[in-house]
Amino acid sequence: MRSELASIGHFVMTDRCEHPVALARWMDYWYSEEGARQFFLGNEGDSWEEVDGEYRLLPEITEGQSVDDGLKPHSIFMGGSYPGWVTERWFGGVESSPQAVESSKAMEPYALKEVWSAFTFTPEESDVLGTVGAEIGKYLDESRSGFITGQLPLSEWDSFVETLENIGLTEFLEIQQAAYDRRK
Repeated sequence: MRSELASIGHFVMTDRCEHPVALARWMDYWYSEEGARQFFLGNEGDSWEEVDGEYRLLPEITEGQSVDDGLKPHSIFMGGSYPGWVTERWFGGVESSPQAVESSKAMEPYALKEVWSAFTFTPEESDVLGTVGAEIGKYLDESRSGFITGQLPLSEWDSFVETLENIGLTEFLEIQQAAYDRRK
């Protein structure tokens, strides 16, 4: 599971933009039904058609090549992050495959009630997270592997926690709490 907001910061307008209203309209277009469909599928008739209310790629798009290769001349999206929104109606990724949908339904009873997108931080908090947070993350990754594989015995747990505290766990948690409080 992940947040409906996959990530932030994929579109930035600076004070150097000569036409901010036009740029905002252009960005807003990709959040419309028409814009999102064009972003992922290209233009109707060139790469896809609507059949019984569903969008279907034209045969020449997938004939003898991958969907990505077939859509390259028609679509802006070729994977990765982007500023926009997705529904399975126009996005044909693995997430909307029958197997993925069936697996999701099987996991539904165990789904988290609330999923958060990434927190946003002040410049000062970001500086601390870039140093202390990175060090904590590295130490956690190494230690987790050690505890799971048995290379670190559970008798060293107290030492593990003490090391986290020495790195700056209290400050790290205070920053995370502040970001959470701002979200609420």
